[in-house]
Amino acid sequence: MSSLDIIRYFAEQQRLDHANWLSLGLESSLLEDEYLAIDVGNGRYRLAPYPESSTRLFRGQNFDYGVCLPTIYRNGSSLASRVLAMAKIRELKQTLEALDGYKEHNKLCGLSFSVDYEGLAQHYGLATRYVDFTTNPLIAGFFATTLFDAESSEYKPIINKGEGIFYEVNRAFEFARSNEIEIIGLQPFQRPAQQYAFGLKCSKYGLHKNYMLKEYKFIHGKQSNVIFELNEGGRKLFPDDPVSSICHKVNSTNYLSRSSVEWALATLQVRNMDKQIKSLNSLGISVGLDLANYVAQNEIEAISAMWNRQAQLFNSKVKVRYVADHK
Repeated sequence: MSSLDIIRYFAEQQRLDHANWLSLGLESSLLEDEYLAIDVGNGRYRLAPYPESSTRLFRGQNFDYGVCLPTIYRNGSSLASRVLAMAKIRELKQTLEALDGYKEHNKLCGLSFSVDYEGLAQHYGLATRYVDFTTNPLIAGFFATTLFDAESSEYKPIINKGEGIFYEVNRAFEFARSNEIEIIGLQPFQRPAQQYAFGLKCSKYGLHKNYMLKEYKFIHGKQSNVIFELNEGGRKLFPDDPVSSICHKVNSTNYLSRSSVEWALATLQVRNMDKQIKSLNSLGISVGLDLANYVAQNEIEAISAMWNRQAQLFNSKVKVRYVADHK
């Protein structure tokens, strides 16, 4: 099959899933640009992207690397580089939590909104333990059939250059096996929502070690142009967002707060703080007591203005499916 044939096949499978959902007597009024509130435990909820009637997740890659690794484990990463990556996620979390409009305070049915900061970091270019997946076959197709041009900072369609690959995973089946699939979906940030995002958390052995994947390979061809245009050249997937400049500064930092390093070590289950700080120093990273200031005043104003503009639209996209209590 061609890349476009695979996308159409995925869409047809989702249509059949929806028909089966209706045949079971279930209803769904969720629209394509709406998100369903899901209780994820511990008094928190996430906003899962459309469709609720299908549990299929998709990923597109423009090349088959054999083993699909999260960014934190690529290129033979050292322990120090993994500690650095995780510490940067913590730096980003602390920075964004301090911004007006980005705090975890949106209450729904007695639950607090859960921001996935590692998932956000992944979507804004930081190295994480996640591999991106989406519920939208066309978005998976965009990443399967384009190549990022660093000089122009744009994605360009691949016409005649080797073989690409799609992955499909059933999140319902994987939820039953592990808790490593994270809903990213609608956040108070634009990019993950536009990409109908889920994240699969992986070890250094990659996706193939733990997940039941289906693979679909294809040869790059003229269909890439069609998929590129259907995705508006990626413009909708990467909207203008003042948060991206903050993420870039966090990603480029050569300074970390000690609290971020401590959190990274605890998350990765690594001991000996002094030894790890020396390893970070060898990478040109200094560690201090205070959190660095990553946000300029104009960015604070831009983010506040953006949130004021989109708050009503954000809330209008949130849908709730109530479940009867038969006690």
